[in-house]
Amino acid sequence: MSNFDQNTASTFWGGGGKKYAQGYTTHPVVYLRYIVYNYFYLTYCNESFQTLPLLLIYGEENPDLAPGCLPSHVRAIRVRPRFPFGTHHTKMMMFQYEDDSVRVIVSTANLVGSDWQNRTQALWVSPRCPVLSSPGSDGESPTGFKSSLISYLSFYELTPMKSYIDVVRKCDFSQVNVFLVGSVPNAHRGQDMAKWGLRRVAAILRKHLTLSSLNNSWPVVAQCSSIGSLGPNESSWLKGELGKCLSTTHSSSGYVAPIKVIYPSKGDVLQSHDGILGGGCLPYSRKTHEKQPWFQDFLHRWVAEGSGRTKAMPHVKTYTRLSPDFSRAAYFLLTSANMSKAAWGNVNKAGDSQQIQSYELGVLFLPEFVNKKEFFDVGIDLKLPFDVPLIKYKGGDDSPWFMDYLKEALSH
Repeated sequence: MSNFDQNTASTFWGGGGKKYAQGYTTHPVVYLRYIVYNYFYLTYCNESFQTLPLLLIYGEENPDLAPGCLPSHVRAIRVRPRFPFGTHHTKMMMFQYEDDSVRVIVSTANLVGSDWQNRTQALWVSPRCPVLSSPGSDGESPTGFKSSLISYLSFYELTPMKSYIDVVRKCDFSQVNVFLVGSVPNAHRGQDMAKWGLRRVAAILRKHLTLSSLNNSWPVVAQCSSIGSLGPNESSWLKGELGKCLSTTHSSSGYVAPIKVIYPSKGDVLQSHDGILGGGCLPYSRKTHEKQPWFQDFLHRWVAEGSGRTKAMPHVKTYTRLSPDFSRAAYFLLTSANMSKAAWGNVNKAGDSQQIQSYELGVLFLPEFVNKKEFFDVGIDLKLPFDVPLIKYKGGDDSPWFMDYLKEALSH
């Protein structure tokens, strides 16, 4: 992982983050994750860190996280979204330090060993946010990060979470220069539609994205590790909702930019560090793809020679808007949300409700707030996790990786 620089949109690619948890923290810590393995947590943290109060919020069932299986300082709570296809998919950490300052980390990695070995992940690390020094200050950032974080944490309605929300309220987040973009499970109506998921991203872009040279030739590039059911054709959700929202600008007239999707091909996985096992973090299914064959026309291979991570399969998820020559970016979004309606939301036919099924969390970088420019210079201000220009699928092993391949191999 590279060092965090407040003046760039870089945070990046691979394992890391341990230094933020060791040697400094003496107060409670909170982890929000989809999958947590107890043995990995105990191995990962040094001895002093293993005595700190810790709240684990997790999604996937794990009997090892039952109260009797955990150290006395750890409390684990499983969150079950109310919808059948929903998951608790957020990956976030919050640390409190000796001086009561806090640091927030938004990540794409679960607390399992495989997510930190031979995979491409990403971390955004906030500056340390000190306790408010002035009684008259609310400690809000220009991006509204603090209030967004409080809204997200409050949605859990968990009593143990209240003390962490109080910690956030007492701290100064004014130096944070990214927008927090969350998804929470509900049928959001009215003004709440613009608070979560795709509509949240669109609302931010509509207010702040004023790049004069931006036009409909700038593609939306979506890079993900899983793909859901997107509908019978490209207009039903991919263009109709995701493309439309991610194409939004201050002066947009409803057009949808070209969409390019990066998802590893079968050949990419087979040539990875772990061979076929490298596809274990890529759960797209053959059955789903057969219902949407039109989607293959949007797919591009995972290639990351610039960062030396072509063979490290991507569990990272990113969304950006690039110039036709790939030299500039209008924005950059790092998130836990894959390409699915459950993660991002689906608006009903009446247009008055957005249903989101999962918990997700990400951070949106806009040049205006990061480096006071109209755009990011790719490779300078913004280090992408993948290479540009993109390489489209060409057939043969340039077909999508399906989790079915791994299941079939393991069954023999």
